[in-house]
Amino acid sequence: KKRVLVGIPASADKRDDVEFGNAGIGYINEFGAPEMNIPPRPHLVPGVAAIKDKIVARLKAAGQDALEGRVQAADAQLEAVGQEAVNAVDTKIADGEFTPLAPATLAARRRYARKTGGHAVDKPLQLTGKYRNSITYVIRKKGGD
Repeated sequence: KKRVLVGIPASADKRDDVEFGNAGIGYINEFGAPEMNIPPRPHLVPGVAAIKDKIVARLKAAGQDALEGRVQAADAQLEAVGQEAVNAVDTKIADGEFTPLAPATLAARRRYARKTGGHAVDKPLQLTGKYRNSITYVIRKKGGD
């Protein structure tokens, strides 16, 4: 009667530096935005898909636990599914072979780094960490909001 959702919940969406929030950043990067010259850089769906077998095994275990009345054990399995999925997405962002950033984007990142005292990051999806840190999971009752 429960499901695990992985992504950016409304509580982690707000940002002061962009008008469309972390969920918008994720969507644009996952699917691309040709009108903005942004190629797709899939990370959320492939990140979760990379551990599909682990997820299926845990969900089967959770179902068995639930059928046998071990509600806490079933919930623990769902929590583990969520955390493993988040970790897999994080790994995909860190290690994924994405379309390289455009020269203009790299130049803007160097300017940003000088302004903030940070260092330029030449990999997609890894500038401030705000988007990456917003990816989490929630467990919801099926049919709930």
